[in-house]
Amino acid sequence: MAHRWGLQACTPAEVLARADWVVLAVRDEAIAPLCASLPWQAHHVALHLSGATPLSALCAAREAGARVAGFHPLQLLADPLPPLDAARTAWQGIRVGIEAEGEVGRALADLARRLGAEPLALNGALRAGYHAAANAAASGLLAPLDLAARLGSEALGVAPEEALKALLPLAEGTLRAARERGVVGALSGPVARADLGVLAAHDAALSARAGPLARSDRALYLALIHALLPLAAATGRLSEAEWQALDQGIKSLR
Repeated sequence: MAHRWGLQACTPAEVLARADWVVLAVRDEAIAPLCASLPWQAHHVALHLSGATPLSALCAAREAGARVAGFHPLQLLADPLPPLDAARTAWQGIRVGIEAEGEVGRALADLARRLGAEPLALNGALRAGYHAAANAAASGLLAPLDLAARLGSEALGVAPEEALKALLPLAEGTLRAARERGVVGALSGPVARADLGVLAAHDAALSARAGPLARSDRALYLALIHALLPLAAATGRLSEAEWQALDQGIKSLR
């Protein structure tokens, strides 16, 4: 990465000798061992980029007198490594979870803004729930997309990859609507209309499938439909009778 982005590569110990602020940008399980192996001093600030790992993983730095912090961008930073310009634009408009005190917290909030992001104060005691939210909004979307691609593949007689291409505009449109109107305002389809006939037809099609994933696919689909019930209620579009019929109808499919 250093050579690709035109940076100088150093050993971790060399970084600490040259810098006051040190970022431990490694996998979660490597943060504490790496931190414990480094010669921290009181002038250092040690920070990691993890959303899930508590600041206690940096206790070796803290015990040496260094200050510690967390700086977690709510952005997908997956392989392959993007070009430097693309990496810079990836910060535009995102939020960054920051756990830090005093001067360090203020400096990190300023850094987030300079990168084009907005800082979020992160409560260390609630990190697990925060990271669960982030995971649900990221990789948590992939299981329904995979299910949609496989169902579309079977129904259309095309490869799952082709089915996914056909279905992705629906997913992207839903995300746009959620951004503009919120998740309740973005709800559409048979649950929003309380169309039990369509939902029953979906369930019949899923129940008729064979194969090793058929049962889990149906369970996932029904779980997703059931999870939409509170959103349907929140829209205010359904009468009490329609809501009760929808609730009972979906529960009867389980």
